[in-house]
Amino acid sequence: NKVIYGTSTLIDLTEDTVNPDRMYEGDTAHAADGSIITGTAKITVDGTTLIMPEGLCELLGTVDPETHHWIRPSFLPDISSVYDDELNTFYMTVDATGRIPDPHISIKIWSGSEYFTAQTGSIVNGVFVAETTDSKSSTSTFTKAWTPASGYYPVIKITANHLRALQLQAWTSANGYVYEAQFQPIIEWIGDFENTDNAWRTPYFLEYEKINIRAVNHTAALQYRYQNAWSLQEVNFSDWDTSNWDIRNLSHTFWSCYSLPYLDLTNWNTSNWAVTSMSNTWEYCYIMKSLDVSTWDTANWTVTNLNATWGNCCLLENLDLSNFDTSNWVNTALMYTWYDDFSLENLDVSTWDTSGWKVTNLYYTWGYCRNLRKLDLSNWDTSQWTNTSLNATWINCFALRELDVSTWDTSNWEVTTMGDTFNSCFKLTSIPVENWNTSNWHVTAFATTFYCCYSLESLDLSNWDTSSWAVVSLANTWNNCTNLRFLDISTWDTSDWAVTSLSGTWNGCRNLEFIFANNWDTSNWEVTTMANIFNNCFKLKSLPIVNWDVSNWRITTMENAFNWCMSLTELDLSDWDTSDWPMTTAQSISCAFRFCLLLTNLDLSFMDLSKITEYRAGSWGTEGLRMLQNVVLGSGNNGKLVTSTRYPIIRFDWSPLLTRESILNIFAGLKSGVSGKTLQLGSANLNKMTADEKAIATNKGWTLI
Repeated sequence: NKVIYGTSTLIDLTEDTVNPDRMYEGDTAHAADGSIITGTAKITVDGTTLIMPEGLCELLGTVDPETHHWIRPSFLPDISSVYDDELNTFYMTVDATGRIPDPHISIKIWSGSEYFTAQTGSIVNGVFVAETTDSKSSTSTFTKAWTPASGYYPVIKITANHLRALQLQAWTSANGYVYEAQFQPIIEWIGDFENTDNAWRTPYFLEYEKINIRAVNHTAALQYRYQNAWSLQEVNFSDWDTSNWDIRNLSHTFWSCYSLPYLDLTNWNTSNWAVTSMSNTWEYCYIMKSLDVSTWDTANWTVTNLNATWGNCCLLENLDLSNFDTSNWVNTALMYTWYDDFSLENLDVSTWDTSGWKVTNLYYTWGYCRNLRKLDLSNWDTSQWTNTSLNATWINCFALRELDVSTWDTSNWEVTTMGDTFNSCFKLTSIPVENWNTSNWHVTAFATTFYCCYSLESLDLSNWDTSSWAVVSLANTWNNCTNLRFLDISTWDTSDWAVTSLSGTWNGCRNLEFIFANNWDTSNWEVTTMANIFNNCFKLKSLPIVNWDVSNWRITTMENAFNWCMSLTELDLSDWDTSDWPMTTAQSISCAFRFCLLLTNLDLSFMDLSKITEYRAGSWGTEGLRMLQNVVLGSGNNGKLVTSTRYPIIRFDWSPLLTRESILNIFAGLKSGVSGKTLQLGSANLNKMTADEKAIATNKGWTLI
């Protein structure tokens, strides 16, 4: 029920529930446990009338048998014929087939007048006939329950002077059951609409709409206008005259229009608008491939929020924002702005004026833009930003080849997290961050920051000031930077860091020749794992760790730690204080030194071998140490080699060049009084030893082969 990629949970179905009787017959879905659920609800077309199954609110109207699009009922009154120029008229229609014998509706109204009227009635011979009339004060909730006349479709008609906002809050039957949102009633409304801080909301699954909005006092509302119109497939704005509108808010306007394939907004005259928020405007427009806002005049806008504006527009291929005038914007928010726009190949925001912006967060801003190829941000003025997060800002920008952030002024930033910042930017050959001022940063999360930057050839971090940082993990930070050759981080102040993980930090850096981190202060670190820390660092000639203070570390595993460090000639860790390391299993040192092909000396005196009670074949990680000559073990119990019943063999036969002194050192380290244990040295090494020297091992109960 979960999809996890690296450290990120991409899909989590744990809490999801799916009911067969709420799904169309034959449709399938997966329950949280992964089992397949098949829908049982039958929706049929009798002639042209849409018929819902028992227990579901029937949608009034007809349906095209081929397209399944909703068609306005012919018997509804002509809205224009009953429209009063001074009033707003709002109609809602409900199924009257008996499936909802006692409809309940709850609506919240904000009216510019002192009252509004709410009438319930029916359509009789194409004419609305009122049965009850209620008057309500403005900014109140209208709740009504009644039994509609048999055989007629009930209608709720709301009339208010200068309607300011309306929210459909609930639709229930007499038994209190709240019907699914997609079966809310059809709404038709025409007239003046005044809105400042509230919103008109379109009902869910709307496939037809008749609307003629005329601004009152030069104000109008688009906030939440089409929010959750899940099945809306087409909307025509060609006759909208927006020139006199004074739009202040575009927040959530088209949020979750899942089925909308395109939007042509070129006819909108936005020159008189004074928009302050664009948060979530088109978020979750999953299948929208085209969005044309290239003609929009944004010069008078003072946008403060761009959070998730185009987020999760998964199929959006074209987005021309090059003409946006952002000079008066005072934007503070860029979280998720283009998140998961994985079909977007081009995004030109190079001319945006950000000098007045005060961005506080870059969390996932371009995350998962998998096909984005170029991003020129060199002209962005970031001097007034107080950004606190670079978490996953460009994560999974797989195709990004150019990213220019070299001119960014980060001196006022207070970044606390950089986890996944450039994670999986496969094609970037360089990341120009050498001039970033990090002196005011307080980074605690630095794990997977440059993870899988396969093409990265250069990365200059030598000028970064880390004195105020308090990093707690370096897990996978440069993991699989396969083309990186040089990394100078020797000037980094790590004294206040509290690192607990070095797992995979430089794993897979196959071309890395030098890492300068010898001067790092690690005395306050409490590292518990260094598995894969230098795994597959083929060209690394020396390690920056020999001088590190590890006395406070509590390593439980160093599996594959130096595996395939095939260019290392020496590895002297004799000064490491590992007395409190709790390594006890064979897995904890499995393949730790495997295929260090050029290693001639291996000093293991730093390690308490007596704690490790299971060694399996190759568990020393000595496989492939062809050039190994000298092995040094600890003294006393710290140098004792033991095995378990399950893994009774310790092997050094891969190292035929071992000196006689080293072999004697190994003999001295074998535990006495054992049975069924084997030390495999190979014939080349055994031939160096006399019978008396071999007896040192055999007298302890060991078999030599």
